[in-house]
This record gives sequence, C-alpha cells and structure tokens, in this order.
Amino acid sequence: MITVDYAQVQNMDEHGFSYIEVNDNLQRVDFAECYQNYLTKRLSQEAYELHRKANPTLAFSYEKYAARVKSWTEVGARNILGGASNWWGMHVEEGSPWMLFYTDIPTLLIFPGGEAFEETRIKIHRQWSTFDLT
Repeated sequence: MITVDYAQVQNMDEHGFSYIEVNDNLQRVDFAECYQNYLTKRLSQEAYELHRKANPTLAFSYEKYAARVKSWTEVGARNILGGASNWWGMHVEEGSPWMLFYTDIPTLLIFPGGEAFEETRIKIHRQWSTFDLT
C-alpha cells in the first residue's frame, strides 16, 4: 500500500489527483483506472459467489449483480472518523480521516481533518463514488 499525506497532494479534481512522493517524483491517481480495478475485482465469479453467500435472500442472477456493480462507479473507500479497517485486502490503522483508492498498488490518502476530507469527497463524487466505512 502507498500512503500519501494530504499535504503531498498537488491538485485534485473529479478525474484524479497528483501528489509528490517522498523522493520528489510526481505521481497521479486516475479515478478511471481505480474504477476499472474495482470492476475487475467485483465482477469476478469469486466476488459474485461471496455476494450470494452474504445475501442469501437476494436471488440475483450474475447479469443483475454485474449491472448493479457497474452502476456504483466506486473508486475507493473512505472513513471520515479515521477508524481502523481491513478493506480491499489492506489493513488501515485507526487515526486520521482517510480514503483508500483502488490503484494497482492501493493508495491510502490521509487527511489532516474533516474539512479537507469533505472537500475531496465532494470533488470525487461529481463523477465517481467511494464506499463509506465510517
């Protein structure tokens, strides 16, 4: 997992964000790529079977399940309270508000507080969604 402090972010919009790595290299998180990674993981047969087991009363065909997954436009997960979580195969420690993006190597963005978190959430949600783990 790549951890990025909000102070490293250079620009943020509804398409993604750029940040400066510790070694001064500029990196970019592209939300369209995050969404494709989400689809790859969530549209697998394994994910469908897990969904069916977790929701036995919902008789979803794979086609209906896939349509629902695609409609969510999910690019990451978030927790404004900074709670600990095991999500997307990553363990996030309790602490500051955070967002975890579905990049090839998941990117954890740590915020200094709720205001920066909320401004970022609003920009992302113009086009995409993040799963609330608060």
